[in-house]
Amino acid sequence: MKILFVACALSAAVLLGACQAPKKEITVVVREPGSGTRESFDRTVTDGTHFLEEYKDGKKIDRNSVYATVQTKSGNLLSSVAANRHAIGYLSLSAVGSDVKVLSINGHHPSAENVAAGHYPLFRPFILLHNAHVELTPRAADFWAYLSSDRMQAAVAATGGTFLRDPARRGSVHAPVEVGSFQAQSRLPDGEKIRLRGSTSLEKLILRAARDYAAVYGVDAGELFDIQLEGTSVGIRAAREDSGGSVIALASAAVTDTQVSTLTVALDALAVIVHPENPLSNLSLSSLYRVFSGEVRYFDELEGTV
Repeated sequence: MKILFVACALSAAVLLGACQAPKKEITVVVREPGSGTRESFDRTVTDGTHFLEEYKDGKKIDRNSVYATVQTKSGNLLSSVAANRHAIGYLSLSAVGSDVKVLSINGHHPSAENVAAGHYPLFRPFILLHNAHVELTPRAADFWAYLSSDRMQAAVAATGGTFLRDPARRGSVHAPVEVGSFQAQSRLPDGEKIRLRGSTSLEKLILRAARDYAAVYGVDAGELFDIQLEGTSVGIRAAREDSGGSVIALASAAVTDTQVSTLTVALDALAVIVHPENPLSNLSLSSLYRVFSGEVRYFDELEGTV
């Protein structure tokens, strides 16, 4: 009976032309709601008519695929795509590792140069903020002065971003910001540890800035900073609720909250990533929209797209 069953199965496969292995569905991997990375991605990716996220009659429209896997940190999203041949996701270019493949979008690869020239469409601001109605502690105020100075250019460059005082940004979407020179004080200002809260996408940038600032005063960064990064929305809330002046928050999407003072220090490319064995190399924004909205469920449906 077993032999007969196999023969019938083979016969049916031949008749139906189904000898090929079944197609594997795309695993769409996204960040959680409230993530600045997701907000920036969703408000940029479009089919030419609609965005993944937009507002109509005051109500938010979310067109992300109901089949998407949600990850709460950049590192988790990176690991998820690296482990799945059929996955696609997005994260800060500075967070990309060698275990994934980065796609070009509209024929342009993500880079600080392509962002500066306006060629690469997926980018977002890196924003620093603090409570506008609470005076920063002397130590936090000194660090804010450092973050607002030309000292940050080295940190931005080291993490692959586009420093907004860069002359290459003149006349583009985001105008350069005015920055001054940092004047170190005669000794480290007093105060409790500076609490850094917010976007995980700014982790490399803020760690570099914190280390360089601490070196100015000859101390270890661990003595000066309490760092907990859990997302843009968490950072904005921490800044709003700060009553002691020790919180400096990090956001990776536009901030319109009037309760906080902001500084846009850099632009950051968002990289669309797939498994290294995925044959895709380039997608258009409209194809990206079709994938992340769930309209396209299989990679082979994207063959021939730009």
